[in-house]
Amino acid sequence: MYEAMGIDPDSAAWRQAAKTALTERLGRDFVVVVAEHPDETGQLVASGAGCVTTRLPGPRNPTATVGYLQWVATEPEWRGQGLARAVVTRLLGWYRDRRVPTVELHATPDAEHLYRSLGFDQGGNPGLRLRLA
Repeated sequence: MYEAMGIDPDSAAWRQAAKTALTERLGRDFVVVVAEHPDETGQLVASGAGCVTTRLPGPRNPTATVGYLQWVATEPEWRGQGLARAVVTRLLGWYRDRRVPTVELHATPDAEHLYRSLGFDQGGNPGLRLRLA
């Protein structure tokens, strides 16, 4: 997934930070959904993760909860078979079960059509980002 975004995924620092966060948050406000190879137990062919964050309450979100969908990836030879759609659909169900009113994500150009077909859109106010470090 990171390679598809033009990001070098080989840093040990982010991998350790991700492992720590997963260990601490999995089952509380974080979930991972995977699709396994049908013939090779334990070999993942698609996956995705979702977390719930808390912001300040607002008129459209008095609970202040927002979902963020990330790490959606499918092995190249398994693309086009509906696995990413199945993973994302399951993640959206997890958010619905928790009554999270809004889910956000960042899509690669190749995956944008999938998210739009599931109802994601640009929204009224585009996201902007400033990297301070």
